[in-house]
Amino acid sequence: MARNRRTQSEDAASARKQFLAGLADVIGSNTKKLAEDSPWQERPVSLKTFCSDFIGEPLFTEQYRLGVKIFGTKATEFSEDFFEFHAFWGKGSGKDLTVAKLQAYLIYKLMCLKNPQRFLREQYGCSIGDGDAIDIANMSVNARQAQNVFFKKFKSVIKRVTDPETGENWFAARGVDLRDGYDLQTVEANFPKSITAHSLNSETNIGEGLNPILVTIDEYGGFRVDNAQALKESVESSIKSRFKRIGKLLVLSFMYNPYDPMAILYRKGIDDPDVFSSRKASWEVNELLTQEDFAKEYRQNPERARMQIE
Repeated sequence: MARNRRTQSEDAASARKQFLAGLADVIGSNTKKLAEDSPWQERPVSLKTFCSDFIGEPLFTEQYRLGVKIFGTKATEFSEDFFEFHAFWGKGSGKDLTVAKLQAYLIYKLMCLKNPQRFLREQYGCSIGDGDAIDIANMSVNARQAQNVFFKKFKSVIKRVTDPETGENWFAARGVDLRDGYDLQTVEANFPKSITAHSLNSETNIGEGLNPILVTIDEYGGFRVDNAQALKESVESSIKSRFKRIGKLLVLSFMYNPYDPMAILYRKGIDDPDVFSSRKASWEVNELLTQEDFAKEYRQNPERARMQIE
């Protein structure tokens, strides 16, 4: 019995030693000084750490899964696995807030580079010169949706990004004026190193002349089918002409009807190796919801509820 107790004690001590050694490796990898020839001015944290420790609000499981497919698992790399992403998620699943967090993370990651244009050109063959604009854009079906829904959430997220080591806003500490009307404007947010976030809409413009590395088309199912296709083709061309290997197009919507642009796009993309598709009910994405929360909608119009929520 005594021998068994000693063996268990030794095993526990060994496991503890291995855990502490692994923890030391993780801490060391995040805090060790960057080499002088490193392209990184600061070592970026992972998407998971950025949302939980910097924004203070982790992504839900399916939201995080989408983010990892977009950015990959290595914070110091840009993923080349997929170009297009379809988030066919139910109403109330948190699509706008998810996009706001993902865009904020991309801007943060680009700002961590000494010269993001040069790095992306040399490492990934992007057609962009030193000092050229790098654009991140959200495209909504109309101006009200663009300004009053999405961009308010985006600016709110930017203002919440706090460096856990200093307690200060990470962007403000690097020169971003967070006052409304300054760097954070009504439909545009300006960041150092020629990085700009745009809130666009199909009524006024489709982002011609931009250098988009990530474009999100929001509520794609609400567009007219012919307009939706033309918009998507134009955006896709703009992204690939500058960022062919690492540019991303994210399309989100719930179902408006079985033949809306999102439903058609989702069916076409299921077997496309360049497309990551996710189709989830509202409560499968937003883990604060249950199906019972939509009982009233199901009683009033079961068919519409199934389309919009499931």
